[in-house]
Amino acid sequence: MKFKLKFQYKPSGDQPQAIAGLVSGLKKGLHNQTLLGVTGSGKSVVGDTPVFVRQDSIVRCVNIGEFIDEIIEENKEKMIRQNGTEFIDISPGTLCKVTTTCGREIVVTSDHNFFVLHKNQLQLMTSDRIGVGDYVPAPLIFKCDQSDLDFLYMPDLYPDADRLFVSIHLTTKIYLKNKKLLDKILGYQKSFHVIHSRDRISFKKFEKLK
Repeated sequence: MKFKLKFQYKPSGDQPQAIAGLVSGLKKGLHNQTLLGVTGSGKSVVGDTPVFVRQDSIVRCVNIGEFIDEIIEENKEKMIRQNGTEFIDISPGTLCKVTTTCGREIVVTSDHNFFVLHKNQLQLMTSDRIGVGDYVPAPLIFKCDQSDLDFLYMPDLYPDADRLFVSIHLTTKIYLKNKKLLDKILGYQKSFHVIHSRDRISFKKFEKLK
């Protein structure tokens, strides 16, 4: 269905960049995008605003207020009232558990988004697409000035080596072969837990093992 969007007002402030970003995401085939903005920046519309909606293979033009009313009517049994607010839980029925090598795990809906290093490319991926071999960066603050990354080196993003931890592959055989060095840097007890409980070690100690 081809259509031409007509609007009365010209984008202002950071709206042109936001529009360009959303359009770019659509062209890349992104399934999910989030638009952030302060109150009054034009994220929402009034109830009689016409919008295109696709349900399964059917595309139709409806007023957004009527569309929301339809959803509420069809999902009355899912209506939840909490602290004076009414909302409908229409989240997917499938949940995914994402587990890291070091033992951290989180349960989320199948369409929850993660930044993932997949095949040496940093990309936005839903939880149901994450697999073995993918890396999920988890610093406290994620800052990146580059639009495309060839690789992700965590110390560049989070330079506090004392609070950056990594998992290493350590077996009893490797430990016995390098016992003197490992006991000096990690200590016997820590080495034992790394072998048997997959404990993480600080990146600073990891640098000394290299």
